Amino acid sequence: MQEALAALEAGGQLLDLAPARRVLVDVGRWTRSPCVDRPGPVQGADLEKGAPSGVEDPAVGSSLIAHNALISATGKSGAWEWGLLLFHRIPAWDLTPDVVSYNSAIDACSRAEEWQRALLLLGRAGSSQERNLRTYNTAISALGSRWKMALALWSEMSLMLLLPDVITFNACITAFGGAGEWQQALLLGWLLSQRKIPEG
Repeated sequence: MQEALAALEAGGQLLDLAPARRVLVDVGRWTRSPCVDRPGPVQGADLEKGAPSGVEDPAVGSSLIAHNALISATGKSGAWEWGLLLFHRIPAWDLTPDVVSYNSAIDACSRAEEWQRALLLLGRAGSSQERNLRTYNTAISALGSRWKMALALWSEMSLMLLLPDVITFNACITAFGGAGEWQQALLLGWLLSQRKIPEG
């Protein structure tokens, strides 16, 4: 598994998906159970709508853990479209995306500066089982200098009883700084220095 994921991330590009496809098939064979795996391929026709150009059919059976690992690897390699395709195909295997699935997909969008898609995914993750502090931190980081949206997500976090950590503060300070709102950035920096904030 690690060797295939390393191949995905090598050179910052998604060069060859064949090793990853083989790993997913193998993982599906090793972990096959009613709770973990759904054997059998997804029909290629199902992937025609919205499939990124140059992406092969990822129709392989696997556990949710393997899907999440591949979504994360594609995001880190810059192939965020392929990662989103994998994310949206999770239900085809009778699996339900979990918080790791959402975090990996949102992170892929964040790395590609696809902030609108990151927010759409955050909105789709409706329950506390699908959102955590990392979900919000990643979404805030995706916003760049859109500080008003960052503050809105900060407020939403508090409604979910999620306490901001250093990453939350840094992402919001970056948003303020990028928008030229240096007074707000200084205020957040001062608040950070005055409180014992978890490092994440």
